[in-house]
Amino acid sequence: AAAATQRIMKSAPAPTWTQPAYQEPPSYQSMSAPQQAVVAPAAVSTAPNPSAPADFSSFKVGDPVSIPGYPDGTFTFGGFSGEYAYYIDTTSQQSVWASQLPPPVKEEEAEEPILETPAKRQKTDSSTTDSKDDGQSNIRVSTVLIWDLDETLIIFNSLLTGSFMHNREGLSAETSKALSGLAGKLESLVYRVAEDKLFFKSLEGRNRWNFEAALAHDDGRDLSNYDFDNDGLQGLPGDSASQRKESASDLLKASLRYRLVLQKYKQAKTGVDGLKNVLGDSELSGAEAAIDTVNALTDNWMATAEELLAKIWQYDTLIEQLCKRVPPNAVPETEPGVKFVRKDEESNASEAETMKTNINVLVTNGELVPTVVKLMLFGLHRHFHPSCIYSSREVGKQTCFAEILRRFSNAREIVAIGDSQEEEDAATSLDFNFFKVTDPSDFRTIQGFLK
Repeated sequence: AAAATQRIMKSAPAPTWTQPAYQEPPSYQSMSAPQQAVVAPAAVSTAPNPSAPADFSSFKVGDPVSIPGYPDGTFTFGGFSGEYAYYIDTTSQQSVWASQLPPPVKEEEAEEPILETPAKRQKTDSSTTDSKDDGQSNIRVSTVLIWDLDETLIIFNSLLTGSFMHNREGLSAETSKALSGLAGKLESLVYRVAEDKLFFKSLEGRNRWNFEAALAHDDGRDLSNYDFDNDGLQGLPGDSASQRKESASDLLKASLRYRLVLQKYKQAKTGVDGLKNVLGDSELSGAEAAIDTVNALTDNWMATAEELLAKIWQYDTLIEQLCKRVPPNAVPETEPGVKFVRKDEESNASEAETMKTNINVLVTNGELVPTVVKLMLFGLHRHFHPSCIYSSREVGKQTCFAEILRRFSNAREIVAIGDSQEEEDAATSLDFNFFKVTDPSDFRTIQGFLK
């Protein structure tokens, strides 16, 4: 994570990035300022979305780039920020990460017609709808990967408690002391950002299991002149079941804060400048230095995890459509006895023009606000859509996994990746594949399975 962050932060030309416009899900429309709608890509190649420089070796800065589903001339090749390619929108002159759009069409394929997909036909004739459509009929999810955060994607809590050092033979006392000190610095940084920038002083103990639940009581009011400092909302530290004690007024005040938390997470996902604006230069540089050192002392654990995440192609535009049609549940629900049924490749891609994506989902025992901060500080935010972040603290991993199955039941494969027995039990009960992570080498095993 640190290596990727460092490559982006220190490279030029770094784009002034803005999120590609889209029509947000109805339940999310009050979260942020209105955005101009754009028709999503009409057809998507089934090939993985390129992100490495070699994939763009034939492009020069300024070359036109043909993207399936967009009019010719919409984008030109902008170059690289670190190892990540980006395009320039010729109308707005704003930059867009290549990884958030379908792969460009090669010159020899340019003459092929773009098929009109069911999604495109629905947009041109909104009066014709299929009442039986489950919201995923023309979008196929290849693989859903359910990730744990602490002690899986990042090494954090085990450094604070000392269990990481205790379980690793051969670590010197000097290395153990250094890791403990670095963990303390990162913990202070996480909570400073959470409290100073994301309202954690008043949201602590008022945890929500996802952003849908967090915004359930938002009345959509204009917050430009709202006085958060004097509305009386206080945190409930140490109370893990606080929702049962919250008044209607407090539920509203918490939702207003969560709206801005989500807004800032979306801003961070727009690119380096957005991340800087949310966190601040000093916080980013402090996290980068600490993470670099932790990586060096832990066999590049976090860098190896981020490298695997970067190889899992997913399209935010398609995930947006899935979230619009099959949004997360605000209230946890479980249906006993439901299990995942795997699909073969043929049944999962019955139409040549079907749009495909993989989806990374995060399920962590941490509270939602500190989790969002960790994702941003550790450079993992670009891999997780906000509707795919779950806190299992109050509801448990089993409930979260069952919710993910409900939302993405048409996936060809669902894989859970973590370090605890709770995650393994939840995955087994739903017939998900499970991979336990105890060492950086485990990520290579997971990569082999995904291939």
